[in-house]
Amino acid sequence: MDIHCVLVAAWNENFSSQVLSFWKAGIINLLWKIWDCRNNIIFKEMNFHQRIVTGFLKVMFKEMDLNFSKLGNTNNSWSDYLAMRSIGMATRAAPPPTMIEVHWWPPVGQWIKVNTDGSALGAPGNIAAGGVYRNNWDWVRGCFHYKCGVGFAFKAELLAVDH
Repeated sequence: MDIHCVLVAAWNENFSSQVLSFWKAGIINLLWKIWDCRNNIIFKEMNFHQRIVTGFLKVMFKEMDLNFSKLGNTNNSWSDYLAMRSIGMATRAAPPPTMIEVHWWPPVGQWIKVNTDGSALGAPGNIAAGGVYRNNWDWVRGCFHYKCGVGFAFKAELLAVDH
């Protein structure tokens, strides 16, 4: 695989902030080292081998690993993991989402409680709405759902209540 294919694949991938930081620093430092080697060959008549550039990149990545906390988290995706492991770096996983416990309280007496929800697939996008009817014993007394056409999530929420 040539360098063009690697760069195009990296460009099309949705990497996390951590992986993007490594990519940016790696490309900038690689270009600088190539320019430095070129100037040494032309002006100082020095010879360089590919191992020198490779060694420079390994040292650079180790130094970046020391500043790991400033580079952000991964997306906890397989592509992030493979990208970081391919250059010998450990990944720093994003923290898990916060869990919030939610309780449903039944209505008092002989009342019926209606819970509705609406959603959109895109903004605007296809919207749908639905709901469920429950009594004070938590028994489902009925439910509904329907497609509402195209719109925003707010419209779907309103249509669910309006049904």
